[in-house]
Amino acid sequence: MKILIIHILRFGDALQLTPIIKSMKETYQDASISVVTSSLGAQVFSKQNEVDQVFQVSIDELVPLIKSSRIEDVHSAIDILENEFQSILSQKWDWVINFNYTFASALLTYLFKGTHCSGFYATSERLYFAKENWFAYSIAAFTNRKYSTFNWVDINKNLINLASVPQRTMFPVNAETIGHIDFHLDKIGFKGQKIIGLAPGTSGSYKQWPVENFTALAGSLISDHGYKVIVLGDENDRDLGHQIKTEVGAGCEDLTGKTTLSELGGYLSKCDILVSNDSGSMHLANAMGTPAISLFFSTHFVETGPYGPDNIVVYPDIPCFPCKSTARCDHKECLTYIRPETVEKIVCDHEGLLRGDYRITLTNEDDPISANRSVFDPWGNLDWIPLNNRQFKRDDMIRLMFKTVWISTLNYDGATEADLQAYTEASLKNYEPFDQHDGTEIFFHQLIEDFTEMADLYRQSHILSMQIYNALISGEQETVVKLGEQLQQKEDEIAGLGENEYLSPLIEYINIRLDNMSEADMVHLSLKTSRVYQKAENLARKLKLNSEQLSNHLLPN
Repeated sequence: MKILIIHILRFGDALQLTPIIKSMKETYQDASISVVTSSLGAQVFSKQNEVDQVFQVSIDELVPLIKSSRIEDVHSAIDILENEFQSILSQKWDWVINFNYTFASALLTYLFKGTHCSGFYATSERLYFAKENWFAYSIAAFTNRKYSTFNWVDINKNLINLASVPQRTMFPVNAETIGHIDFHLDKIGFKGQKIIGLAPGTSGSYKQWPVENFTALAGSLISDHGYKVIVLGDENDRDLGHQIKTEVGAGCEDLTGKTTLSELGGYLSKCDILVSNDSGSMHLANAMGTPAISLFFSTHFVETGPYGPDNIVVYPDIPCFPCKSTARCDHKECLTYIRPETVEKIVCDHEGLLRGDYRITLTNEDDPISANRSVFDPWGNLDWIPLNNRQFKRDDMIRLMFKTVWISTLNYDGATEADLQAYTEASLKNYEPFDQHDGTEIFFHQLIEDFTEMADLYRQSHILSMQIYNALISGEQETVVKLGEQLQQKEDEIAGLGENEYLSPLIEYINIRLDNMSEADMVHLSLKTSRVYQKAENLARKLKLNSEQLSNHLLPN
């Protein structure tokens, strides 16, 4: 079997795909695996033994054409791709997998025409589809990211039905490179010392902890605790590294922009801990087996946090986390909430926190922050549990409810109700008790009512779709039109419910399932539509049941 994978996103995203490819090769041992990727991705996949061919693509000239609404521009983009990828087009692919949700990658999926396609794909009429349940979930999660429940590694794993993947990302570094690094560390007096890595750079200022904080942290770790500090990053981080080194002085080594990618991985492997923004360096440290203390601001650690156990994330515990619109946020106060002394304490107490010996006090009125530790849930998905004495909140409740529903719905056939209940109870034990203020009982009552209304609307939509199906078979066109108007009214009512953020993940998921049914025959389409609505009703009823169970568990009798 010949498999072609499309992955043209950032370096960190490429690293997150490495355990997927390794598991694919273990599952399909005779398969030949090729990857279409970016220049940074090529540096990752070319090092992976499971990859037979790497094809590099630059999409800069395609972006204006892909974003255009003119069908002629789409065909022009296809022509450019056909000229660039003759070597790929000349091969017959049994399975083309697109792990990206971009129009450029969708066009590539269309162009390469595998016998079987997975993920986001396009047609020559500029129609885009995502047919798998897990891809529909991943798109729906972006409508309200605070309720995201799965890391992208697990989404991609489940997208192609892999039973399991390795528990961290991978990036091999050869012995010669490690030898040169050991020699350098010995030369500067760092070898055998406790080394803390700092990665102050990231892809955008909206997720970058102020460099002054990294500087203060480095100074304290060196002067108060005897640690050595290495500042790491690429060419874009040179100014940050220079500023930290200049202000901190002895005990701090600035290597920003001075290493190859392999050397960067080697130096990260020599660090006891890396303190980092959400960045490629964070993922590379994880691939090298170095635990990370990662600082998240606009992006969500649940989706893009380091994939592996015993990593720590620190984040602003505020209602607008993760950020819904970084472009429209004019203050970005969240970047100032995490203080250097807080991160210093986590570094120094790192081992005890991971063992669970105690919890750390982080939050006060001026700095609303929290910290979580990465673990794996009973189904092998990355999960996070709080390290501080964090109170269980309404958003936590909604996320927990949705996770158990997704687990029981998408493709975990072995997840029994007892398993899900045990997981819920174990999760609740990680938090301080639910805030029993006066509005809690009213909140639960309204939530149960909302899910009941949603289930009823989906039930009525299911019935109307079946009636349309029967009318189409009977050739009763006037009845079809009348029923179609009634169905549209129900769909409008459901859309109105979507303004409630607690209901929006399910509504968006169902909308994506409906929008991605490529069926020309109206009879078959109406039957498929009815089945989607029936599934939606069942999901809404599960959410209602979860609400009732949590209400009974959290509220006093």
